[in-house]
Amino acid sequence: MGKNSKARRAAKARSKTQAKSKAREKAKRRERPSGGSRPSGGSRPGGHGGRGGARPGDGPNPFGEPFREDPEGWAHNLLEEAAWLRYQNSNGIDHSEGHQASILNDLRSVSVEVLAQAGERAILRRLGQIWDGGWQPAELLRQARLNGKRATTGRLVGQAIANDDVRRRATTLDSRWIAQTEAMGLPDADGKSGWIRRFVLMEGLDAAEVRDLLIDVLAVMYLPKVETLIPPPGSKGAAPSGRSIRDPASADRDPMLERIRALLAKAESTDFEEEAMAFTAKAQELITRHAIDSALLDDAGGTGGEEPGIIRVPLDPPYWDAKGLMLQIVAERTRCRALMMTGLNMSRVVGYPSDLEAVEMLFTSLLIQAQTSLAQAGRSAPPGTRTRSTSYRASFLVAYAGRIGERLAEINAAVASEVAETQGGGFLPVLRAREDTIDEFMAEHYGDSSKARIRGGYDSAASAHGRMAADSAKLNFGDVEGDGSPGPSGAAPPHALSRESSGS
Repeated sequence: MGKNSKARRAAKARSKTQAKSKAREKAKRRERPSGGSRPSGGSRPGGHGGRGGARPGDGPNPFGEPFREDPEGWAHNLLEEAAWLRYQNSNGIDHSEGHQASILNDLRSVSVEVLAQAGERAILRRLGQIWDGGWQPAELLRQARLNGKRATTGRLVGQAIANDDVRRRATTLDSRWIAQTEAMGLPDADGKSGWIRRFVLMEGLDAAEVRDLLIDVLAVMYLPKVETLIPPPGSKGAAPSGRSIRDPASADRDPMLERIRALLAKAESTDFEEEAMAFTAKAQELITRHAIDSALLDDAGGTGGEEPGIIRVPLDPPYWDAKGLMLQIVAERTRCRALMMTGLNMSRVVGYPSDLEAVEMLFTSLLIQAQTSLAQAGRSAPPGTRTRSTSYRASFLVAYAGRIGERLAEINAAVASEVAETQGGGFLPVLRAREDTIDEFMAEHYGDSSKARIRGGYDSAASAHGRMAADSAKLNFGDVEGDGSPGPSGAAPPHALSRESSGS
């Protein structure tokens, strides 16, 4: 065999080896990340109905020269893939380090200008899908601030919401949606292309920081579908799963709820635990009387048959699970049901509209009062003492919640007994029927729930302190006005947090 023939054969062999190597790399990139489930209610980026754009590997020859003729599209797919891998890694699903490094290496070849354009395309598309999945602007921004790896993640999500919102006609937005975005204090936006590039310049970010920021923003925007409580932009009518109760106009029209709100504001503003709890007791009395009045009207055929509604209540760290237990107890003592939304630091509460308004107001006020008591204990103790430890604070909140549940039950029993003596007990079957309806609603929509232990350890001194703080005043509504006295104590509240089952 001549030298020329040998050279040709060697070149041909090298060509085949290179082709096989490229094919293996392409197949590797086409392969879906495995080893874990997709976000509940969503799908991998790439499908029509997924929560993002097409992923690298979808479509013909995504990393070949033809695809590189569209650098923005190429960068868009790389960002989506990198975000998906980060999302899965954050949920304990590991992927090949080589695969991740390869994507990041490809992204390094993309200019900041192209990354910014691709990021706008990906984020705005994802926002529309998130709104259709039941999320509200304030909830998304909170998730970004909680789960983002950097402070700029929350700020860029705020910019995205503002630019998405300004592009929409007011006639396509529900009044509650408009009220929420106006209350969020979003940054100024004009909706014009280039807002990410302007954000990057304002923040003084370099190319590496821009890449990481866009990946992080897209990763925190992988969210499961939730109930639609406010119709999303462009939709018509409310969702069948229950209307939102967060309607400022309806709350302002109810003078009883305004009285309750005023009493709780007084409870939050005082530094004296006894006074705070007395105001809270009066508020709970009004809440219970309001529910009984509604039941009496229903018994007389005057309400037209209300249906259960839903609210979602945020539970911020630290001690989110202890706070969730307090919300659960308050909800049950107010004829509602609370269920922790796994992995989202939120709880959904199901009940009748006026009760739901009351639950949110009462829980928020009690949380402020409990934190005030904890802060006072911390200020009076030297650094390093038990009052500043995690186990102490978690145990305090759990005990506080338990004792509050007992006191609320006493108030409910006293009010019910007084009304039954003067107006008869016709409201009792109505209240029981309403609670049965709520339980049926929960079973139908969310199935069986599971119980979770409260984390943070146990501290007996903190437990005693928590019960004392909740019991520092007798919760007689006569402590504020009137001569009522407490009725029999209710059953002890649960000390385990109800949450969604993994299959929900």
